[in-house]
Amino acid sequence: MKLLILCTTFFILLLDQIFKIYIKTHFKLYTGFNIISNLLSLYFIENPGIACVNVYLNNFDLFTKLLLTVFRLFFVFYILFFFLKTKIKNKYFLFFLSILFYGSFSNLLDNLFYGVFFDKNSFYDYFLHKWVPYTGISKLVFCKKNFFNFMLGNVVDMICLNFKYFFLKDFFNFSIIFNIADLSIFISIVFLMIYYIKYLF
Repeated sequence: MKLLILCTTFFILLLDQIFKIYIKTHFKLYTGFNIISNLLSLYFIENPGIACVNVYLNNFDLFTKLLLTVFRLFFVFYILFFFLKTKIKNKYFLFFLSILFYGSFSNLLDNLFYGVFFDKNSFYDYFLHKWVPYTGISKLVFCKKNFFNFMLGNVVDMICLNFKYFFLKDFFNFSIIFNIADLSIFISIVFLMIYYIKYLF
């Protein structure tokens, strides 16, 4: 059953990566368009940090980013190990745990390989002490000189929610930018928390 669930939820990884590669190879940084008025839009950024945080490349230094990538690496392997070893047989629990794995794994792929397999990437400027965006549109290529950017890729985010247009706009005036993997991680964590709460009580 576990193998079947892993195969079934693989579409999360596939869909997320296809969407990210399309966005990165067809849009310039900080460009996009409205989908639903000003509520929902597509807006392309590269995020060196964590999920669903509206950062514009300046909040994480290089060392912190490397630590975050290593943490993601261990986290992904831990989820997979737990999934394979757990004695919990609830199919819904295993389904959402698998979604959590693939969502986390997809963002990890961005960190590990996007700095290598694209000709243009945001980079960390050691003199300015911040991440500097690139200009133009990136192309999917492989260049040996880019190997030094291994583990330095940024996560591609593009789905923008503007909360100031939902309710109480005088108090809520912010937006979050995320991707399909982030959304799957959030949904799976909510379900897993509900499962554990019901299990404990």
